[in-house]
Amino acid sequence: MIFPTFVNTKENEPCSTFMIVYFILKSIMSKDKKDLKVLITPRLIDSLNDQYYSLSVDWFNFLKKEHINFDIFTGNNNLNSIKNYDGIILSGGGDLSNNNLATNHLEIDIEREQIEKKLIFASVEKKIPLLGVCRGYQSIISNLNNEKLIKFINSSFNISEKYFTYFFNGKKMKITCFNNYEFENIDTLDSWDVLSKNKNGFVSSAIHKKHMILGCIWHPERELSKNDLVWNKFLEWISFKK
Repeated sequence: MIFPTFVNTKENEPCSTFMIVYFILKSIMSKDKKDLKVLITPRLIDSLNDQYYSLSVDWFNFLKKEHINFDIFTGNNNLNSIKNYDGIILSGGGDLSNNNLATNHLEIDIEREQIEKKLIFASVEKKIPLLGVCRGYQSIISNLNNEKLIKFINSSFNISEKYFTYFFNGKKMKITCFNNYEFENIDTLDSWDVLSKNKNGFVSSAIHKKHMILGCIWHPERELSKNDLVWNKFLEWISFKK
């Protein structure tokens, strides 16, 4: 490796060895952080006269703050392209077709479910970290639950209501309810380890026992919490993947 020479512009003398090492390490660390890149799924908005993909501006701001580049993945993308990314995020918004309580058909997107299923199993095959958020969390549990069907129930909280969820390590985090439904029958024997629960026993976040896949019912891009063990774990995975 050829080391560059840094010059003290005030005295026109070479900088100390310490400063050279400092700038080199800073450059390497900054590059690694800025080079992180993820794929994220949007939701399809179906209006009377148009259809368009939508991703909350919260994700734009949050990933920018985390120095993570991203591309939006739709049905028009080549699935093989995911090998060029450090991680995958299944975003929230909408309902799943296996939710018998969901009555608004405009909130159900079958094509999106098929895309997510492909991404989930591609994540397993290619060992690419994957995070499911809110609806995305429901999707990963539905697809990797040892053939056990999850059962949806009405949420214990009102939309926008804030409450605490409790992590396995004894810590707690205040989160905001953006989901109308919770679900039961998660396979915690062979498929999932519980990361957190609500007071009513609902598993608010889980991590797969064998694969780099985890999810949470809350929105990390909105909570912006330093105590978010789920987001921190995903960040750890995609950082070390480099």
